[in-house]
Amino acid sequence: MVFGLREKDLGELLAWMLAAAVLASLGIWAYRGRRNGDGAILKFIAYPIVLLIFCAVVFDLAHIMMPGALADVIFTALEDGGEMMSIAAAATVSIAVFGNYEKIFDGSGSQHIGVN
Repeated sequence: MVFGLREKDLGELLAWMLAAAVLASLGIWAYRGRRNGDGAILKFIAYPIVLLIFCAVVFDLAHIMMPGALADVIFTALEDGGEMMSIAAAATVSIAVFGNYEKIFDGSGSQHIGVN
């Protein structure tokens, strides 16, 4: 046991780190080839992704480190509920972008999305 974590937990943490490395590489590639309008979409989708990672990693590790029935209920709700809410928010952003593609990218290279 390293840092009080089980082998299963260390494996899960390693898998998240591997996924983060792959996604970071793809994110850097996409950022370097962005068009007008992409920055606004990135801003909207980044928050749900950060929330997903936070809930999946931080709440899961806190759940492992704090035993007890009450901690089990609280951290399960925070972890699973936070993950579900972040995925729902990412899906909502994706649907909003899909439905407003012409408003975001008008073909002239100008950006038309904003927070009002």
